[in-house]
Formats: sequence, structure tokens, C-alpha cells
Amino acid sequence: MPFDPAGEYPASSTDSSTWGDFAEVLRTYFLGDCGIDGIGFVLTSDDGFVGIDLDHCVSDGKISTWALKIIFELENYTEFSPSGSGVRIFLNGKLPPGGRKHGPIEMYESGRYLTVTGQHYPRSPETIEQRQDAIEVLHKRVFTEAPKPERSERNPRLELNDGDLLKKAFAARNGAKIKTLYDGSIASYPSRSEADLALCSGLAFYTSDSAQLDRLFRSSGLFREKWDQRHHGDGRTYGEGTILKAMGERYGHREQT
Repeated sequence: MPFDPAGEYPASSTDSSTWGDFAEVLRTYFLGDCGIDGIGFVLTSDDGFVGIDLDHCVSDGKISTWALKIIFELENYTEFSPSGSGVRIFLNGKLPPGGRKHGPIEMYESGRYLTVTGQHYPRSPETIEQRQDAIEVLHKRVFTEAPKPERSERNPRLELNDGDLLKKAFAARNGAKIKTLYDGSIASYPSRSEADLALCSGLAFYTSDSAQLDRLFRSSGLFREKWDQRHHGDGRTYGEGTILKAMGERYGHREQT
């Protein structure tokens, strides 16, 4: 959660009166006694900066191949996120109209607060450069072109639309349990959070698309406002954290939090 330069009140990514300059923030960070964990930067439409988040792409200090491809294509300042499980790329340029978030990839140029760690990825430049052509190519690939389905030799499966996925999940051996959760019942769980995770884990067996998992949960009886509340220092929402845990269980890894 962002705070004002004095570290006293919550700040807004769209209200410039809650922002400050680097000197103010640096002074609070080093000299203040307000529990500030780090420094961040607000993107605005007139500053010419683009911030790109690649989420859940770092494991045991190694960056996934798909993320490395993007890092090398953009050839700009790249650093690790506060959680250590993702990377962020800062560039000069302008985003085309259209999508801003698809799966683990987010692209923003305004109305967004981005944490800054200074944990530079050493194989990337130390400066922020103009990369308009590369930005447009990546944006088109992520938000316009139809994605190629990823397949695994150990676990081949077809990509299912939302309706077919639910039908398949409800017809499985544990389908009654999934259907009960989807309908909004948490009677078998000690807390709503555990029920949320159980539903996401059950549905994650049938999809590797976090955006699809998010849509399915939002259509369920368990969905509530808490899903979109930000509970992590790196800006991740409760829902994003729950999906990450569910997919980690499905694919045999967990993120440290």
C-alpha cells in the first residue's frame, strides 16, 4: 500500500496531492520512524514511462524462459520485485490502446503505483531507454494475437472454455465438493479463506490460465469484495495471492510469502 511522503496517510495513484518528490521520500525512508518498507513510483500519462510487471516468473533465483525472452526483447532496466517472485521492467514509450493485464503480464503507463527495489537484474541495462517498437510488438503479442496453448508431455490437456471447464470439474470424482464450494457453501471449512483456496485449487486442475481461474472464482458464490483488496507489499490482491497458491499446489511449488 502506498503512503504519502511523510509516511503518515495512505496515498492514491491518481491523486497527485498525496505524492512527493524523491528527496522527500528518501528523507522519510532513511530518517523517518513510520515503518516504511520501501520507495515507489507513480506512473502518469505525461511522464513518458512504461512499467511492465512479469509475475510469478522467478523460482530459486532463476527467471523463467518466457520472462527472459521478454526481458531481452525490451532491453531495458529490469529489477526483481519485493517478493522476489517476479520482475519489473521500466521503459520510455507509450502503450497502444487495449489490454493492460493478461495472466502474469501487466503493462501500465498511468494511474499505477509501482514499488522500486533497486535489485537490478545484472544482465539488463542500468538505464531506462526508449523502446517504442519493442513495446508495441510485445503488447500486440500479449493482448491481440491468439495465444498458443501450452502443452506438457506429462500432462497434456485441451484448453477449455469457462462453461466446459465447470462441467468437467463438476462431473469429476470430487465434483460434488467443487460444486458445493462454487455455489457458495463453506460449511466444510474452518474459514472463508480456506474455502476460497480449496475452490481455486479444485478448478486449477483443469487450467493453467490464472486469468481464467480469476473469472471462474468471480462467477462463484464465494466471490466478495475482499478478492480485490491489496494484501501484499508488492501490490498483489488477495485474489491474486490465492490463485498463486492454488496453482502452486497444482504444479508442485509454493511461493514464499
